[in-house]
Amino acid sequence: MIWTIIFMGFCGLVVVSGLYITVPITTEIESIFSTTTVSAAFSTSVFSTGYALGVLVFGPLSDRIGQKKVMTGGMVALAIVTLAISFAKTIELFLFLRSVQGFIATTFPPVALAYVLANYPPEKKAISIAVLTNGFLMAGVVAQVVSSWVTKTFSLAPLFIIFAVIYFFCFFGLKHNLNENTLNAERSLTEEWQQMIKLFTKKSLLIYYAISFTLLFSFVGMYATLGDLLSSSFGMTYAEVLAVRAVGIFGIIVSLTSGKLVNSFGLITVLKYSLSIAITGLILLIVSPLVELSIIASVICVAGIATTVPTVINIVGILGGESRGAAIALYTFILFVGASVGPVIAAASSFSVTIITLASALGISLALAQLISRESLAATST
Repeated sequence: MIWTIIFMGFCGLVVVSGLYITVPITTEIESIFSTTTVSAAFSTSVFSTGYALGVLVFGPLSDRIGQKKVMTGGMVALAIVTLAISFAKTIELFLFLRSVQGFIATTFPPVALAYVLANYPPEKKAISIAVLTNGFLMAGVVAQVVSSWVTKTFSLAPLFIIFAVIYFFCFFGLKHNLNENTLNAERSLTEEWQQMIKLFTKKSLLIYYAISFTLLFSFVGMYATLGDLLSSSFGMTYAEVLAVRAVGIFGIIVSLTSGKLVNSFGLITVLKYSLSIAITGLILLIVSPLVELSIIASVICVAGIATTVPTVINIVGILGGESRGAAIALYTFILFVGASVGPVIAAASSFSVTIITLASALGISLALAQLISRESLAATST
């Protein structure tokens, strides 16, 4: 079981990498397709748009026909469309295929989370969710490093060919290691969508959805503005900034302890303290006069957010009940909406204003967490 979840964490890393691989190579895309900077930048946003639409389909579908079928079928389709991207000759076709890639990518992250919550025993759920979310978060760092190196060393096409091969490898691994699991097969997709809409009537879920928006919003927003700080205020080169991003992996690894923390202190307690840690890291970033302290502060912030993400996923999965797949799908949708908004805030504001905005957002989440009753704590800790 441990090797299966580690492999699923790897699959999560490479699938979510699809969102980030074009972030550092917009100049190369602009050159290869002889297009504008704006069109090249759309290579990331169209992926996000496709992902958002996919959430509406594959989350409910996994509740109806089973998580394994959705994940394995999706991985084959993802490999094929990713390979097709490598042959794109026009920016229009490239962007279209990127949107399809984002749509299909939704077959893994939310569905894998629902699979773990449905199939793993209570004592293993927290650590398993932490491993998966570690993969999702590490993608933001690993994907940019890999795509930059491959594209600069070879070209754009080999980048997508490499990922296509990896997706085929993931398909075979998932096919031979996952258990068959079917839920609510008697419900149609229309009924599943109706059930998804009903989830918004659950006040407790709405609180956690609000919290989830602030997580990747702060994570991506912090890194977006940190790069500007390190280059403009401390004179770091692009390679040095990328190295600082890579150091953030240590903060992500810390979240692997969330399983033991949850078992010892409960979900709600871990949620409150991890949010507090993330806010502390952001505050240190504002007051830091030294580059070394800024790097440490960024790691502290990442550690807090990386611990919060799996904790909230556990709670949402519990509250989702029989509609676990739909509840997790909505969670990931809101999570990635936050990831899309974070860089916009960073681009439109100064470093101090951005960090204050991010810290305030997490502060609101902490305030919401404080409103959760002792009854909720007991209900979500089982």
